[in-house]
Amino acid sequence: MRILLILATLALTACSNAFIINAAYPDRARFQFLNANQDQVVYWACENGPTAEETENRAKAAHVFMDAQITAIAEQRVERMIEGLEAGQSTLRASFDLVRGADGQVEVLVEQAEERFQCIMYDLVEI
Repeated sequence: MRILLILATLALTACSNAFIINAAYPDRARFQFLNANQDQVVYWACENGPTAEETENRAKAAHVFMDAQITAIAEQRVERMIEGLEAGQSTLRASFDLVRGADGQVEVLVEQAEERFQCIMYDLVEI
């Protein structure tokens, strides 16, 4: 199930790959962190702060925020999918609803991370 959410996230960020982010934000500091499950590397571009340490701390905070929120969304979406399946919804329809609903939620999270931390998540790579 988490794979579907990740695919939705990647679809959302497809226009924000490293090339586009580098062109749009050439002066931002770049960071990468493992997600909570330690099965993906998440890439961030953050506005430079007064010190490198402050910038890195904001990047870490943005990552912790996003990772926790994506996990919560995934759990919520899986619950809704199970409810749909138990109510007789087809697997295809339930899967579509899972991804469609997650797209909007992740888009809001990306905007919130940018606003709160001046950081944008621009890529996810499974390891």
